[in-house]
Amino acid sequence: MVAARRRHRVRLRAVAHHLREVRRIPLGLTEVEATMRNNPAFRPLAIDFSQVMQFALLPSLEDLFDRLIVAAARALDCPLITADAGMGDSELVDVVWD
Repeated sequence: MVAARRRHRVRLRAVAHHLREVRRIPLGLTEVEATMRNNPAFRPLAIDFSQVMQFALLPSLEDLFDRLIVAAARALDCPLITADAGMGDSELVDVVWD
């Protein structure tokens, strides 16, 4: 369990670092981690077999990260909150955004 949490933190740091590098978020790794740790609504989601199965069904999404996100939403049967028009236009998952 502790090793899994550590892997999640490492992945989150890597994603946050990348987003800051490409100027998609203004926060650094420390701020992102602190915000996530202090927010009870944030819950890391491990990739499980149901998500892998959904991932395999989504070859029309070329971006691998988009496929992972959509696969997780489909496996959990929940909508996505995103401004990414590509995900919304795909109609592969319900998207909540105005």
